[in-house]
Amino acid sequence: MTRTGDWLIISVESRKGGVGKTTAALNLARLLLERHYAVLFLDVDITGTNAADAIDSPFWKNITHVICHADNDDRGRANLLQLFQDKFMAGKGTAECVSQAGVHGDALLIAVDRINVLGSQIYDMDGSRHDRPARVICKPSILFDELHAFWFIEFLQATCTAFRHAVANAPSDRPVAFVIDNSPGYVGIAPAVQEWLTDLGPHRGKFLTVTSLDRQDLASCGIAVHGLHALLDQKWKTSRKFLRASRDDGTNSPLNLEQDEQAFFLRLAETTESPHTSAGTARDPDTITGSDLTFYRGEADSQLQPPSRYQGLLINRVPRLVKQGTYQYDSDEVGGLLHRSRSDVVHSLLGDERGDYRQWMVSYDEYIEYQFIQSMISRRQGRRSRRQHFAEEIMERLMQRRPVPPDEPIQEVLHGAGEWTPSVLGQLRHYVHALHEVALDGIRILDQQGFSHLTRLIQDEWLPGNILQDFRNAMRDILLDTGFPYFEYAPWEDDTGPVNPEAMKMMNRLPHIITRHIEEAPVPLKLVRQFVPSLTAVVGLSLTSPIWHSPFVEEFGDLFGLIVSAEALHWTRLPDGMRPETSLQRFLAGDSLTKKDADKLHFKFRLHPRWHEQGSISHLYGACASAQARLLDLRQDTDFLVHIVRRLIQEEVREAPVLPYIRGVAESVIVKKTTSHEAGHREIAKGFSSAQYMDEFSAVLERILNRWGVNA
Repeated sequence: MTRTGDWLIISVESRKGGVGKTTAALNLARLLLERHYAVLFLDVDITGTNAADAIDSPFWKNITHVICHADNDDRGRANLLQLFQDKFMAGKGTAECVSQAGVHGDALLIAVDRINVLGSQIYDMDGSRHDRPARVICKPSILFDELHAFWFIEFLQATCTAFRHAVANAPSDRPVAFVIDNSPGYVGIAPAVQEWLTDLGPHRGKFLTVTSLDRQDLASCGIAVHGLHALLDQKWKTSRKFLRASRDDGTNSPLNLEQDEQAFFLRLAETTESPHTSAGTARDPDTITGSDLTFYRGEADSQLQPPSRYQGLLINRVPRLVKQGTYQYDSDEVGGLLHRSRSDVVHSLLGDERGDYRQWMVSYDEYIEYQFIQSMISRRQGRRSRRQHFAEEIMERLMQRRPVPPDEPIQEVLHGAGEWTPSVLGQLRHYVHALHEVALDGIRILDQQGFSHLTRLIQDEWLPGNILQDFRNAMRDILLDTGFPYFEYAPWEDDTGPVNPEAMKMMNRLPHIITRHIEEAPVPLKLVRQFVPSLTAVVGLSLTSPIWHSPFVEEFGDLFGLIVSAEALHWTRLPDGMRPETSLQRFLAGDSLTKKDADKLHFKFRLHPRWHEQGSISHLYGACASAQARLLDLRQDTDFLVHIVRRLIQEEVREAPVLPYIRGVAESVIVKKTTSHEAGHREIAKGFSSAQYMDEFSAVLERILNRWGVNA
């Protein structure tokens, strides 16, 4: 586990450009900052996007600091390439880092409590002289030339050391993290960085590889992660031979060095061994270069850590419908492209090759690209048009014209305080239908009035009528898998239409059948019952007879008995102090069924074997819990969605530069329930700007950091 006073270096890599590597690196830096690290972000992708340009984006505005010269002269932002070419290569060493302005004129000013971005700009562009041609500061030869790459690595090591000393002298007690936004491909700098970080060992040097679902990209990244582990493994095995050879046991056994082991063996022999060394520890905590190879001087019986402890693999720019599970992708082919024969590296990073890789995926959002061009964007100037004013009036009339049924009777039943009757079920259907139409009509009107560029920001899954879609898809798959394909979806009922009597019968029977099946569950029955009403409503709104027949009735009861038992079991695991502050909706929205929990509960329920083998239960569980959470909050979610639409119009009318940062806010309020409706309104009032809502990146990177043992 990485602790206070420690340090680590993470190289974020890709095999081709344009896969979101810089965005992934910035999100990784943000998570490290949240873990109380002092963070230096080094933009080594010299021909790609300058990471320093992202600081004007609301995503990063309040948590980043672009490193500048401490004397506040007209040089402005520090440029990684200029520091390398004009200072380091001129024999002047590297600049000192300080945390207070005006202390040293030639020093670099850092901010310990922010992400310190040292950007790279290949051209020297004087903003005050547009008539002067841009000068190339540093030719891209360092990308391809091994000698330049060697010098550049020395420069990076010296810069990291200067930053670490500045943090140590600042009034803070923070560990230090260096995030290297590496150049794509495998030339020049990239292999030099890998040599450096593997010299440090897996406890210091980490690697995050970013890929896409492109076939060639998957194949090349699969080779890359295998190659990284092979490099580290080769150094480790060579070091074991060196330690055995250095012991004078009198056997004079031959070394049997392979050709590719000889160079590293000689490096070990040339270093000075410390008399006090143990595996996985640094002899000199200030040595960032790794030249002493301390990690490899551990005891001979020590084991090399698995790849998941120092590598991570993130699949970016995935179509949203694939990430959501609406579209299936060929996981066998993805696994085949990533895996190499007789290697378990990708298995260690992603899990079973037949499994679902979606937990390591980030969906594509075209609007993320705004973060790098924020400073050059503004609304086209004009005047308040009649069309915009008309759209506002239409929205007001829409809310007055479509009254929604009262919320109280529905909430009473969903929380177990009432009983299911044909009248209540009819009210529930009317309630969901009316809320859906309110949101949908508002979006239609905006489209008709020429605001399609705004309505494209609204995700279909946010709409009230779509809360059951994932559950229905999961039920369809699980029923077809088990040989019971004869079922129907419950249609939307007209406001005056009769309630389906078979649906009513099922809703009345379901709680009793579930209760009968959970009597032996490892949680109190009273606790389980708080989850039954909302689950009954989800099932009743989704499915009708004729699926409710024998012998499926027993399997059906076991199936939903397992679901509510697992929900209650997970609820009991919440710390006592968290339960009063955690709503049922928020808990359900973030709940999931692990394989360990499924195995623990599986033997108590008579489930079809194929459900368990294919992982269908986990998918159904997540879809069911999400639908329950959405149903409990449906009225407030709809009001929040309508508020977003109206706010979009208001911003457009005021000719404000409306950029699509609402997606993260809406996702966290409506779907994930990690932000309350009140807090969501406050975020919207800020003008849709927030630096903390790249949720999918966060979810994947949190898992990777936890695997690495990088804790707060």
